[in-house]
Amino acid sequence: MTRCAFLSFLATLFALPLWGSLRSFNDFHSNLGEIVIIRTERMLDTLSSKSERDLPTSLNKGSSVLTDEEIDTLLFGDLFSEDSEDIEDLQAPMEATLPLDMEPKWFHSFSIETGAGYADNPLYGNHAPQGSGYGLLGVETFSLSQANPQHELLLYLYGEGKKFTDLGDEDVSGLILGQMDYSFSPSNSSIGYGLRLQHTYFDQGMDFSEIGLPYRMKVTSNRSAVHPRLKWQVFENLLGVLELGMEKESYLNIDDASEDLQAALKLSGEISQRWGWATTLEGKKTNFQDRVPKETDGSPLTGKLDTMTLESTFSLDYAHKDERLEETGMKFAYKKNSDEKGGYYEYDRWRISATQGLSWNAWQLDLAGGYTGTSYPKRLLTSGELLDRNGWAFDAGITREIGENWKSFLRWNHERESSNDTSFAFESNFWTIGVNWEK
Repeated sequence: MTRCAFLSFLATLFALPLWGSLRSFNDFHSNLGEIVIIRTERMLDTLSSKSERDLPTSLNKGSSVLTDEEIDTLLFGDLFSEDSEDIEDLQAPMEATLPLDMEPKWFHSFSIETGAGYADNPLYGNHAPQGSGYGLLGVETFSLSQANPQHELLLYLYGEGKKFTDLGDEDVSGLILGQMDYSFSPSNSSIGYGLRLQHTYFDQGMDFSEIGLPYRMKVTSNRSAVHPRLKWQVFENLLGVLELGMEKESYLNIDDASEDLQAALKLSGEISQRWGWATTLEGKKTNFQDRVPKETDGSPLTGKLDTMTLESTFSLDYAHKDERLEETGMKFAYKKNSDEKGGYYEYDRWRISATQGLSWNAWQLDLAGGYTGTSYPKRLLTSGELLDRNGWAFDAGITREIGENWKSFLRWNHERESSNDTSFAFESNFWTIGVNWEK
């Protein structure tokens, strides 16, 4: 999410973020911060998403076109694949929350947030980073239809923008995410069906110093996705979901478009009354329409680039007896990206993360942290070494209820990456203070 340092002495006045806690550390990296994909445990719980920084490292010197090194991951990481819970998960908590004789046809929610902050490296530059203050405005709204227990429809819209004071042409960052999700669960059947349509617009300035690009540039992306799914209740405490995916992404000022075909198997269940688990195995084939394959030293090859990605995740949640402690979340993930030509884009990545929330009276504290390690088995640096990268991320947020529908908040986010290629190394802190209103 967002963050703000020079006002840290006001921490005693503020409370939890608008879009839930910082509880689910993920893979979305930008100065916009947290992205929300609705899930439900307490009816309106939310899912945070962040990504580590994946900047290009071996671009042609003097080129102003960004067509190398995992641009898709640079902006979105695994936003739509790793932690995106199925929207049909809303069904059970909502039905349990609302009495049958009082269940409405539609359930609506609207939230708006505003604040101010400071970031010491908002463009994630590794050379002469520049700090800046900023203003924040965010909106989240959704409508859920549950008039018929066999049919559910969710309409969701999320938008967030920042206006920086000292970044010149890169002084505005924005993200808009729209989603429609439909679920059909026939009576007396353990099998259900669903479809999710999603579109994301992303606009952000980035600092690409020391890699042959202009010192700064705007990166603007549009991504559209269609995800049909089939879910079935395997056993009483075991739910399975088979999801397919078709995604297309393009950039307004960069010649780099791609198309994805995905398939994922998701299983979730309970070990005991307090322990829950979930695992995912996903495969994705990406066809890059403009990007060319490369040799391990970065030399271009003929043809178009195609990659295959395999990813597995496993997560555990523990519900404490003490009601002041929210669920403790732990997650482990491994991803392997294969390059069909040259091997320049191949990598192995593993990640471990943990989240914890604590609430007392009108206060709530949320903490999240994670470590990511990425190794490239074939990509050679000029020194002859193989590229290697390591990244840390920490989030902390404290909120306080200050009135009906109103909360104040203070947040801090820290990200740091080290590598044997200095073009990947960076450190960034965001601090934000503000208020949100939700109804």
